[in-house]
Amino acid sequence: MKKRKKMNMDEILRKYWPSASHEEVESADERVWKRVEAELDKHDTSLRSLYGDGWSAPPLEQLEFQVLTAVSLLDDRGTLKSITAMVHKWTGREMVGHVYLTLGGLAERGIITLHSDPTSEYGEEPQHRFKITEDGDRALRRAKIEGKELVTDREDGLPHR
Repeated sequence: MKKRKKMNMDEILRKYWPSASHEEVESADERVWKRVEAELDKHDTSLRSLYGDGWSAPPLEQLEFQVLTAVSLLDDRGTLKSITAMVHKWTGREMVGHVYLTLGGLAERGIITLHSDPTSEYGEEPQHRFKITEDGDRALRRAKIEGKELVTDREDGLPHR
């Protein structure tokens, strides 16, 4: 009696599973890639990454989103006073301390930059102006996609749902 040869899974697949020719594989590859490209064209992928949490922009807390939006809207007029006034309109609360700390944190993260106003009078404190960076712009777009809201009416400053 002849002893039966045991085959592993790879050998079984090679023996009984048909393999596609190189041309068939290349053709299928092109078709799949075209479908992937067509699907990607439907979406804004500029904020997406294959690494980390899937975003190429840093996440923002609610107050950071409000402060960064104010900096963006005010552009070169973005001073602590004007930013605080805008955030106050959205939140209904006086938040100068929170805004000041948030501006410092955003500047540390490179989301905004701080510039001193050279037009101040002699002996006066120079006005500090804030400007959004490219990273800040991406973070702002991410927050909008995530559904962050500017106007809050709750005591804790969180958006109403």
